[in-house]
Amino acid sequence: MLTAYKKSILILFLIGILSFILYGCASSPDNVNLKSQKQADKYVRKNFGNAEYKSVIKGNKSIKYIFSDKTFGFDFYVESSVSEINIDGSTFGYTEKTVSNFKDEYYKCFIKQSEYLIKELEDKNNIEIILTDYPDLSDMHIFEVHCRDNNEEIGKQSAMVLMSKAKEFDKYSHWDNAIISIFSKDDSDLGSVYFKSGEFVSQKQEEINLYMQHAESKCNGKIKFMYSEKMLIKDVPGLENHKRSYKIDEDINRTETVVYYFSYNKKTYFICDILVEEGQFYCNYN
Repeated sequence: MLTAYKKSILILFLIGILSFILYGCASSPDNVNLKSQKQADKYVRKNFGNAEYKSVIKGNKSIKYIFSDKTFGFDFYVESSVSEINIDGSTFGYTEKTVSNFKDEYYKCFIKQSEYLIKELEDKNNIEIILTDYPDLSDMHIFEVHCRDNNEEIGKQSAMVLMSKAKEFDKYSHWDNAIISIFSKDDSDLGSVYFKSGEFVSQKQEEINLYMQHAESKCNGKIKFMYSEKMLIKDVPGLENHKRSYKIDEDINRTETVVYYFSYNKKTYFICDILVEEGQFYCNYN
C-alpha cells in the first residue's frame, strides 16, 4: 500500500512528466510549425551526410522533402508532420514529428550492390544469408547467416566477409554498432560478428557478457568474470530469502540454472538467470 506521502510524490512526479511532454506543444494542429526546406537540409546533413534536395510534396498536415544521396545516388525523403499527443485515449495537444526512410533506402542500396557477393557466399559455403527487418529492429542485427551443414567456422568466415563489405560501403558510419548473427542448421544461436570490435563472439560468451553487464550495474564498478556452473535451483545460496518475480511450474529439486561467478573488490559474488523482485536477475551482492 502506498502511504499518503508516497502518493503525493507519485502524483507530483506524474504531473512533472506530463508538463515536460506538453511543454511547447500546440493547442491546434494549425499552430504546429512544420520543417522548412532549410531545416530539412540541416536535419539531413546532421543525421545522414551529403545529399541534394530534389523536390517537395505538400499534404494537408505534412510536408515531404525528397533528397538524393550524393555518394550512392538513391532517393529518400524527410517528412515533417503534425502529431497528436495522446495520453490514456485523450488528445492533449499537437507537435511536429520528423521521420525519414533514409536508413531503409541505405540498406536496400547495400543489398543491391552486394547481390553477387551474397549469392557467391551462399553457393560456395553452403549457407543462407537472411535479410533482417533493419532498420525497424530495436537492435542493429543487419544480417543472419544460417549454416546448412552446421559448419560454425564457415559461417563465421562468411559473416566476416560480409562485415568487411558492409564496412567498406558504410561511408557515413551508420553501422558502427551493427551485428551479424550466425545460426546452425537447426537454428541454434552460434554467436555474432560485431562491427565495432571486428570480432566473433560465441553465444556462450554473449550470455556471459549479458550477465556481467547486469552484475556491473548492481556493483556500480568494474568486475571480472571468473567461471560459470550449472546448479539445481534449490541449491542456489540465499535464493530462499527472495521472492521469485513470476510463478513457474517447475520442480526446483530437479531444474537447473546457470550461475555466473565474478570478482569485485577482491571478493567473489555470483549472479544467475533467475528473476526475483522487480524482474532483476538474482545476485548475492548487496
